[in-house]
Amino acid sequence: CQASVLEMSYGILRKENDEQRKLKEFEVVEILEKVCSSKMDEYGLALDPQTGNPTMRWTSHENTPRAKGGWVTRLALGTCADVYNEYEEYLTEEAPKSCQINTEGTHKNCDTRALINHICVNGFKWCKDGDLAAPPAAAAAAAAAA
Repeated sequence: CQASVLEMSYGILRKENDEQRKLKEFEVVEILEKVCSSKMDEYGLALDPQTGNPTMRWTSHENTPRAKGGWVTRLALGTCADVYNEYEEYLTEEAPKSCQINTEGTHKNCDTRALINHICVNGFKWCKDGDLAAPPAAAAAAAAAA
């Protein structure tokens, strides 16, 4: 759930940076639709370095060994579809607001915590607030640069 919301928000940020303007609603919807089919199959369950067994931590980092395919990929894709289907209007309205231009005007920073909290914690109740991983600053900076 968290990865879906994060990828959707960062997808909007990347497109806004490419276009150098605020996106229209239909453009945001197009991005949200594409995330599940083009991004979520990159995710897998990180493998424990000692045992090689899957952990409960999801990752898309290509240098991290992870379990992918089969039920793992179906779960990631299904969760993303659920997020999109249930929260399309909310994400279309709120996701673009999760990113702000820094005071120097040189890049954008995204804070998806409120979106994740609204959807994953309060909406679906798939996780607790204490379970939320803070969005990494490097990911936000990378999305802004991409």
